[in-house]
Order: sequence, then structure tokens, then C-alpha cells
Amino acid sequence: MKTFTIIIALVMLLTGCAQLSQLRTQIADNGYYWIKPGQAHASGRAAALLYYADYVRNLNATDYAQEAEHVRLLYTSEKTDFRLLQYALALSVPGGDARKAQQMIEPLLKKNKSADTELDALAQLLDSDLAERRRLEAETRQAEAEAKRAEAEAKRAEASARRAEAGAKRAEELEKQLEAIKNIEKNMIEHGKSGGEKQ
Repeated sequence: MKTFTIIIALVMLLTGCAQLSQLRTQIADNGYYWIKPGQAHASGRAAALLYYADYVRNLNATDYAQEAEHVRLLYTSEKTDFRLLQYALALSVPGGDARKAQQMIEPLLKKNKSADTELDALAQLLDSDLAERRRLEAETRQAEAEAKRAEAEAKRAEASARRAEAGAKRAEELEKQLEAIKNIEKNMIEHGKSGGEKQ
């Protein structure tokens, strides 16, 4: 009886290993080249795309440019929701074209729900993420523009203050000159009176 139990356990273990091997082959056959061997397997197409998002975000600039072009060509040849989302994910990385990515998935969000609700959910998640990022980028640009305006206004105020200070110094100098002229006139008048009295 123990031998029979051991044989059953071995058969089940081998069946499990075969299924795991078959799943890895299926992943490779589906073109999920971004899932590394030994990485937890993707349970569906949406999960595979989440792995893809992680993969594409970690590419250097050269590899990213090649990957974006590769995925664009895949989407051009296979107009499927999966390839559309894959291309949108490639475009959504920082430094990519988030606006184009969001425009690409809009029709997917508007059409009747597809058979793959996970892809629909991923499309909604990506759309929300892109909308939020674009909103934050717009706020950042606005804050930067306001900071530049405030800096320019501060420089104008500083220049105006310098001009006012220079004007005040000039007025003070003119006041001193006027006082000097008045003193000279006063001295001349007094000198003229004292000179006229002597004659």
C-alpha cells in the first residue's frame, strides 16, 4: 500500500512539473519574452502586461527606443486589444508619449466590453494613471510658470527699488547743491551789503 501511495504521489508531482513546463512553453509561445525564466508566471494576459510594464520601465534609452518601435510594429500587424495595451504601456513610461498612450486606449474604453474583463480593467487603470500623471504634469508646469512670473516680478521690484534709491540719492545731492547755492547767494548778499556800507 505504501508503494502505491508513493507511486501516486510521484505521478502527481511529475504531472505538476509537466504542467509548469507546459505553462512556461505557452508563455514563450505567446510571445511573453519579457517574463524572465524563474520569474513567477503570468496567470493571464493582463498579468503578462503588468510584467511587460515593469520590463519596459527598466530599459535604457536605446533599448526603450527599439522596444517601442518593435511593439508599434506588433500593434500595426495585430490590431488586438492586447497589442494595443502593450503599445500604450510602452508609451506610458516616463519620457514616453503619455498623451498618445491615453488617446490610443480611449476607443478601447468606449467600446462594448471585450471578452477579457481583466484587459478592460487594465485599460481603465492605465487611463486613470495617465490622466492623473498628465494632471500633475500640468499643475507642475503651471507652478513653474507662476514661480518664474513671481521671480520676474521680484526682479522688477528690486530694479524699481534700486531706481528709487538712486533717485533719492540724486534728490539728496540736488538738495545739497541747492543749499550750497543758497549759502553762496546769502554770502554774496551779505558781502554786498557790508561792502556798500563801507563806501
